[in-house]
Amino acid sequence: MRGAVILALLAGVFPALPTAQAPPGLQGAWQVVEVTTTGPAGSTNSNPQPGLYLFTARHYSIISVLSQEPRPAFTDPNNVTGEEALAIWTPLQAQSGTYEVVGGSLNLLPLVAKNPGVMRTGRKPDVYAVTVQGNSLTLVQKGDGIGQLPNPTTLRLKRLD
Repeated sequence: MRGAVILALLAGVFPALPTAQAPPGLQGAWQVVEVTTTGPAGSTNSNPQPGLYLFTARHYSIISVLSQEPRPAFTDPNNVTGEEALAIWTPLQAQSGTYEVVGGSLNLLPLVAKNPGVMRTGRKPDVYAVTVQGNSLTLVQKGDGIGQLPNPTTLRLKRLD
């Protein structure tokens, strides 16, 4: 009986330890500075379009332009054509959710996203190999919500804060 009381008291004083913790230094704001794709048309872009990754203790947010070139402006915002809308909105990535780090893997599980398919119930997380070295963050995407990727993309980011 005494042991049960002590355990109950300790449980109230010490919150449960998380099963997976972020690597030291992951929390903060990160700017994409280089994107390397692999496969037959692989390339490295050392001057990518804007991209911002934010990490708190348990949540993340990403907003990034995925195209090689800047997105065009609307010719006439009151009369947007379908072609203009696609050119402007298709390259925009926007999502936020929860994350966990298990070993050297960063698992992102979107709660809200520009693409509704990314936030469907039962979706597997996006999986990245993660390395933090000082003010540098490297993410190598190993898998998405569908499965493992044969040609991973590597993102290099620098700390903004």
